[in-house]
Amino acid sequence: MSPGSLPNPWGFAALPGAAVAEVPMPRAILLVEDDDAVAGLITMILRRSGHPVVRARSCAEGLQCFRTEGDRVALAIVDAGLPDGDGALIGRRLRELAPALPVLLTSGRDRSRFAASCADPRIGYLAKPFRPAEVASAVDRLLGGCY
Repeated sequence: MSPGSLPNPWGFAALPGAAVAEVPMPRAILLVEDDDAVAGLITMILRRSGHPVVRARSCAEGLQCFRTEGDRVALAIVDAGLPDGDGALIGRRLRELAPALPVLLTSGRDRSRFAASCADPRIGYLAKPFRPAEVASAVDRLLGGCY
């Protein structure tokens, strides 16, 4: 067996000219949340659904993560109340950088405070506290293009 090859206990020969299909990595979800308990819950929900998660704890870190990982981000979930700024503004900034990117704002505040941000149909809102099923449903809806 050559180095780096997989064992072949059945002795099957590879088909001549057969290509190995690469399975694409699922696109990640950028989670910008400063509360570790909330982030842990959301991460668990997303990973159970097969979504890789890129975590940021602040506005600045969220933008930096998107600049470096943005090509593999399918959705951003952003806490509206971050310690270094307004999460709704970060959501809009992410949409400027990637106009097709859906964003889900989370907040314990009333949705009416985010009316300007939520006027964009690709920016959803999820009130805290939320149930796991609500997170999964909102993510599925936004990723499925149902705004």
